[in-house]
Amino acid sequence: MKIIQGTTDIRFDFPTAVTLGKFDGLHIGHQKLIRELKSVAKADQKTAVFTFDVPPASVLHKAVPVLTTREEKRRLMAAMGVDYLIEYPFTDETRKMDAAWFVRELLCGQLCMKTMVVGPDCRYGYERGGDVHLLQKMSEELGFSVHVVEKERTVKDGRIVSSSRVKEELKKGDIEEANRLLGYLYVVQGQAINGQGTEITAKLKKENGAWMMDQREEECKYVLPPGRYFSKVWFGDHGVRGVTNITENVTESGELLTILNEPVSEKYRGFTPEIGMIAQYRG
Repeated sequence: MKIIQGTTDIRFDFPTAVTLGKFDGLHIGHQKLIRELKSVAKADQKTAVFTFDVPPASVLHKAVPVLTTREEKRRLMAAMGVDYLIEYPFTDETRKMDAAWFVRELLCGQLCMKTMVVGPDCRYGYERGGDVHLLQKMSEELGFSVHVVEKERTVKDGRIVSSSRVKEELKKGDIEEANRLLGYLYVVQGQAINGQGTEITAKLKKENGAWMMDQREEECKYVLPPGRYFSKVWFGDHGVRGVTNITENVTESGELLTILNEPVSEKYRGFTPEIGMIAQYRG
């Protein structure tokens, strides 16, 4: 997969099939959209996912809690076989981009879009002024096809799968349901490992009732509420089982401590530990 970032000067000289969105979490609903993108793309078309380099809300706020970091999204999309991932710079100028101009000049003009795959609630452009109806209207004028993919719903209750719903389950501590909605284990990053290679720690903070990693970046990961969880920790491609304890301090801060079932050897300690949360401990 080729990643295009840090530039608005994108010029494709080949036809593309495009989908767009924030793709926070890249849950099973997003995965359905990308599978459809690959299915309807014609033989001469490259698949392209259009998203922004930072969460749009981060332009107004210091940190925005997310389900997936940029690096995680890259890995997941590459694994799904996407040809191009476009991380378009989100600036004030981008925010004010007219919806019709976005479709005509950027998608069709710069990306040579011939196929568009979107969900029924797709929004784009200034003040979210563009929708599926505008795409369908402009498709006749500009010569591209529009495929609308219905929302994924869970079998047990028929509810729509969404990033907001995943966050709800994480906030409740129901990691098993969150993992089912995601289609993979939810992962957080450890920040330090002890000298014996048996314990991993990370600092946490609480904002607006939600727990997240204490990071000074434009994106920080949601974290489960205080409790004890079974987990699996990856150091690169090396995995070790463990138990993760999340504790709360009195000052809206907390700590994540993962105790590994076996010490990790020194050759793996150069990797950032990625802690996959499996299930809540009910002992």
